[in-house]
Amino acid sequence: MWVEKLKDKDEFTRLEAVRELQAIAMVAAAVRTVAPNAESQDLRPAVPALSKALSDKSPHVRGGAAAALRAIGTEATQSLPSLAKAAEDSDKSVRMEAAAALIVIGSVKHGQIGNRVLIDLLKDTDSFVCCQAAQKLGEAGSKAAPAVPALIDVLRHNRESDPRVFAAQALGGIGPEAKDAVALLCLGLKDMNRDVRLHCCQALGEICRDPKTCIGPLIQALQGEDDGIRVAACQALGRFQGDAKPALSTLAKTLLNKDPNVRVSAAQALRDIGPDASHCLRELVGALRDANKDVRLFAASALGKMGRDARPAVPALRMLLNDQDEFVRSEARSALDSIAKGVPGKDQD
Repeated sequence: MWVEKLKDKDEFTRLEAVRELQAIAMVAAAVRTVAPNAESQDLRPAVPALSKALSDKSPHVRGGAAAALRAIGTEATQSLPSLAKAAEDSDKSVRMEAAAALIVIGSVKHGQIGNRVLIDLLKDTDSFVCCQAAQKLGEAGSKAAPAVPALIDVLRHNRESDPRVFAAQALGGIGPEAKDAVALLCLGLKDMNRDVRLHCCQALGEICRDPKTCIGPLIQALQGEDDGIRVAACQALGRFQGDAKPALSTLAKTLLNKDPNVRVSAAQALRDIGPDASHCLRELVGALRDANKDVRLFAASALGKMGRDARPAVPALRMLLNDQDEFVRSEARSALDSIAKGVPGKDQD
């Protein structure tokens, strides 16, 4: 039905068709992520019509067609020649969508074309265009690695806060391939704009693989006054697992924060750090009495990862066997079982 509507004389009908096909493709992709073997609607028959729509007289339809093809993904490879042509469109939004599709769908060669177009759009004097280009690059993940220097340039030099926010977010989306941005992201934790600081913190958690570089600035962020940034700092530190030992005392203090989301994130980070979090045993035992069920759950989980080192926590964990939340009770039982077995305590072979 929607493929036929792409041929309609009415622009709004054609636009509705490309948007609906994009939505169907996004749902199908989400289903495949959760259940790879699940059946989903086959959109390959729509690819030729969408490729043709890239030449539609309406830029909204052309851009929507490119976005739909990107959502369809690698099954839309036959559209690559049309997308490469659309990447030279006179309309910025069409170029942007076509470039993003080329990066996601195409070969390295097509990705180079797409990255080049989006990098050029990062330099646009319209901050909205710059932000949208950065967003597309972040969504492309590691395939957008060639854009890292340009994104660093936006983060370092753009005077407007929104492009800096989107640049930091995009670098985080690219992941470890954006490692050259780590030093600047650490500096970004002191940016005057709160959203820039937040997204720099989140990006460090996605990118940084060298704890020595990141932990100091992240601890300082954790000691700040913004609860959202504290949450992001906890999440980033948790990713370092045992290498985050220098942050243990600060994370322990954070378990007493007034904001429950911060306390939950601190408990989760200590859980992720693993047996080395035994240095925070007393604080974690105290967290078992927290009013927030998620704090209690992650504290119990953290203690369970310590094995025999968490034996002093046994009485408090037994109290949780009567907790009103079934997941907390289950985690307490698992923790007690791990402690009884003496695993995975750090003194085990």
